[in-house]
Amino acid sequence: MGHVELGFYFIPILLLLSAVVAYIADKLGKKAGKKRLSIFGLRPKHTAIFMSVSSGILIATITIVVMLSLSQNARVALFGLQNLKEEISTLSKEKDNLVKEKNNLQVEYNKSLSELNNLKLDLNDVNKEKQKLILDTIKLKNENNLALSHVKEMEFQKSLLDEKIISLNSEKEGLLNDISSSQALLDKLKTSIQSLRTGKLQFEAHQIIAQTTIQGGDKAVCESELNNFIQKTNSILINELGLEGVDTVIFIPKQTVFDSINMMSRNNMQFAVRILSEGNVVVGEKHILASLQVFENNLVFRKEDTIVSTEIDPNLDSNLLLAKLGLLLQETNHIAKLRGLVPDPLTGTVGNVSYPVLYNAIRNIKNLSYQGKVKISILAAEDTYAIGPLHIQIMVN
Repeated sequence: MGHVELGFYFIPILLLLSAVVAYIADKLGKKAGKKRLSIFGLRPKHTAIFMSVSSGILIATITIVVMLSLSQNARVALFGLQNLKEEISTLSKEKDNLVKEKNNLQVEYNKSLSELNNLKLDLNDVNKEKQKLILDTIKLKNENNLALSHVKEMEFQKSLLDEKIISLNSEKEGLLNDISSSQALLDKLKTSIQSLRTGKLQFEAHQIIAQTTIQGGDKAVCESELNNFIQKTNSILINELGLEGVDTVIFIPKQTVFDSINMMSRNNMQFAVRILSEGNVVVGEKHILASLQVFENNLVFRKEDTIVSTEIDPNLDSNLLLAKLGLLLQETNHIAKLRGLVPDPLTGTVGNVSYPVLYNAIRNIKNLSYQGKVKISILAAEDTYAIGPLHIQIMVN
């Protein structure tokens, strides 16, 4: 569009310049003809011809100069036409080469496209095979999981059966032990009946043979300490009874020991343990059937806690005072058991008070006979736990 607009300006300018040059040349020619001017020694006629030719040359020169000044294409057409032809030829060859290369690339592209299509087909086949393998794998996994579940179920059933077998064996062993214990008890009862007629008792039924405390919580510790306590008691009895050549004199059912250990291991607190005689034991017997009494050994009374108190007339007879003190001690025993003190299974009491202590209390009461009624208080002589025994002080105020 720019080249077209330039032509519209270029052509009128050339025409205008040519007209101006022709007009000037015509004027000069007429003037030279009238005045008969001569240039370069020429005749006036030849001078006029020279001026006309010169104006034509000048018009052509101006035209060429203007064209070369204003148009790049004109300069190329006049001075670079051969180079332009060579460049066109080179570009034509390059174009042919590019066309050939394009054709080759097109062939390669078509070949690659064909190979790509083949690869896509192969890929589809591979994907189908992969999908089939995935389905087969899922199926195998499901079958494997099913088989594992069956195996786990069988292992669980086996473990249940094993536990059942162990439980049955334990029950069998317990029953055998119970049978043995029952037979031993029967034999012992027979021996005791016979011995009672002629012999002296070493232990009465339900009498405390020995007692101790064990810290609960740890099953292994509880088991170790309980077994040590039983073995120690067994050794002491063998020595005290003079039973030489005897390894075991105390027989406690294994299930009883096992239950006691489990009871203590469930709670992290102190437990009291007693070994009790299951029946009368005559001096000289080598088999003592025993049981275990296990209970929490909690603090029941603190030192100087008042257990019971009452008022007594100090002017009463000494026997009556002794009877009233006896009743007060019975009440003390009852309250102590209600508070958690575990009594002796044989006597049902939580402690003993000697007669000198009672007579000393009566003497103190009598010393206050000049007053009215006196207050009698039973106090705990020391910190007392459930295992006992309870030691008391009798305060007279």
